[in-house]
Amino acid sequence: MKTRRLILSIALATVTSAAQAEPQSLTDSQMDAVTAGEVLIGVFAVAAAGGDQAYTNTQTSTLIISSPDNVVDIGLGKGQATACCGSDINTAVSTTADASGDKVIQTSLTIDTAGPGYSQSLGFINVIAITPPSSP
Repeated sequence: MKTRRLILSIALATVTSAAQAEPQSLTDSQMDAVTAGEVLIGVFAVAAAGGDQAYTNTQTSTLIISSPDNVVDIGLGKGQATACCGSDINTAVSTTADASGDKVIQTSLTIDTAGPGYSQSLGFINVIAITPPSSP
């Protein structure tokens, strides 16, 4: 847990300080030394309900943050599906991620709740990919 907090702190500090830096051109040897990680996030949400008073709602969002030097890539995703007040209600949320890097940390959580005339699904995913720059 402490390691995860430290990595998140380093990632945030890297992104924040790098955002304030001026862009610089890289030499050919510096370009050859760059190895970039990558993060892809996908979120899918579906809600279905039948009847005159039925209500459904779905929302998805994804965010990818990369440090300018591609040392740290962070991906976040959230999905929500709600169905209410009808017959034959159903909801589902799925999350997926693909990441490459020297160190990849991925967590996901899906919560499904259902009752008479009501169904809700929530999905969350977080991915951090770290690829330290190669030595020239």
